[in-house]
Amino acid sequence: MRKKRINNQKKVSLQQSGQPFFSVIIPTLNEEKYLPRLLHALSKQTFTSLEVIVVDASSKDHTIAEAEKFHTKIQKLTSFQIKKRTIAYQRNFGAEKAKGVYLVFLDADVDLSPGYLQKIYTAIKKGRYDFITTWGQADTKRKIDVSLVMIYNLIIEIEKAIEKPFSPGFNTIIRSDHFRRIKFWENLSFSEDYDFTARAIREGINLKILREPRIVISLRRFRSEGTFSTITRFVIANIYIMLKGPITTDLFEYSMGGHVHNKKSEEMYKKKLSLYLRSIQKAHKSVYDRLRKWD
Repeated sequence: MRKKRINNQKKVSLQQSGQPFFSVIIPTLNEEKYLPRLLHALSKQTFTSLEVIVVDASSKDHTIAEAEKFHTKIQKLTSFQIKKRTIAYQRNFGAEKAKGVYLVFLDADVDLSPGYLQKIYTAIKKGRYDFITTWGQADTKRKIDVSLVMIYNLIIEIEKAIEKPFSPGFNTIIRSDHFRRIKFWENLSFSEDYDFTARAIREGINLKILREPRIVISLRRFRSEGTFSTITRFVIANIYIMLKGPITTDLFEYSMGGHVHNKKSEEMYKKKLSLYLRSIQKAHKSVYDRLRKWD
């Protein structure tokens, strides 16, 4: 099937007086730990024609209270609490409220350099891009984390080269009028961003991958659930998508929200501590038995 062609040479300059150029949409669920870092980064952006929309899925922690602390630091910041807990629905809800020329979808655990949005804006003006994602960088300097993000950057380039481009939901920038024709499919339980990208491409909206600026990617899921386990699930999901299409059933557990990683990190810590204490007890018993023999 032939792809539709869209004239990208107009509409970039359709910003009306007083209208923000970017609408930053952040879906949240129990993100009191990470959200303040992202909001702080947004408050320090050198590009200021933006609004920030936090769409919270009825968090049990202080996510909304943390967001409200930034009302004096971010001129246009709005928070919504909704009952439906799906990331696709939250993103669509935020997009409905947005007024910007471009929508910027971010997850609560990412981080940005102060010039991130300015560089995106400059790229849009120069290249007339409608749909953008960027390379990432790790949130730590650990070799395993740096290597994982290098692999991620390589994968999105390869997928683009084989005409299977992908824009992750945690770092997607798209012209608002295009988004409203496509939207995220809310029935998907996993990989809603793969589906969104595929439908955008079929509509003739080409994806541009920028190597700079780079978004800081959180690897907390790898740390809380294990690198091998996390990679395995992504591989299974990709194979399923290639063979059968969008994932509308629960192939495996894939919980969302900051509380998930906090709890699993705590469980992992307790497990390691328990193993450590047992090893100490064994060593103590071994030494004690030897001392008794010498007596």
